[in-house]
Amino acid sequence: MDELKLNRFAVLGNPVSHSQSPRIHQTFAEQFGVTLSYEKLSCEINDFNDFVREFFAGGGRGLNITSPFKSDAAKLADRCSSMARLSESVNTLYRDSETGELVGETTDGLGWLKDIQRLAIKLSGANILVIGAGGAARVIVNQLLCESVGLVHVCNRTESRAEELVARGVSASGLENIPEKNWDLIINTLSVGWQGDYPDLQIKLGAQTSAYDLNYGQGAQPFIKWFEASGGDSLFCHDGWGMLVEQAAVSFSIWWGKTPATATLIERGPS
Repeated sequence: MDELKLNRFAVLGNPVSHSQSPRIHQTFAEQFGVTLSYEKLSCEINDFNDFVREFFAGGGRGLNITSPFKSDAAKLADRCSSMARLSESVNTLYRDSETGELVGETTDGLGWLKDIQRLAIKLSGANILVIGAGGAARVIVNQLLCESVGLVHVCNRTESRAEELVARGVSASGLENIPEKNWDLIINTLSVGWQGDYPDLQIKLGAQTSAYDLNYGQGAQPFIKWFEASGGDSLFCHDGWGMLVEQAAVSFSIWWGKTPATATLIERGPS
């Protein structure tokens, strides 16, 4: 059988045209001299389960899952890692070669943490504001709770969605009633930046407040503009390109049992 058919991977989302995942995984494959096919795939919201089943039935080896399907992937998987189950979010799917089970994993939290460490952003004792309460936010919150942070507050347009996380030891609010704090780090998990939009949040920023957008490139520009317009220093504002590369490296390691180098690709930035 053709090696490309044996090693078929893809990223599945809607929209997905902006994804850099094919480039990233091809770069990783070149490091180890392996051959793979990695596509961008999209499907309608109600077709997700059938689409995933058909992909693996047709010989697909692994899927990366992006917005808006991460919670759907967690429900579909036969088995999830503890972090994916706790976060109700999956961004990596593969078949267990022994049992045939569809396994779900999230690499977002670890990928984010690796990039935060690269940027030397201090988490210990930090007051952290997380904007958004979707699957990605839940992963980040659960990762934060594994670190020695100070306060974690989650705000979301639908306040009840943010309040679902209160039981895990965080506080919550809507976007209009965010408490006044000396925020050390603001993390944006909203994906509206890809539509060129960002809510006009009224947040007090300190001279040393850091900011991190899980989006990257053009998708992060609206958040970065809001941060600067709100008094933030652009030197302390970072997009999620490094996280994307790092989480992809963890996915690649799960699928191939090999850990790729990431520094050069992060330095190059998105194409």
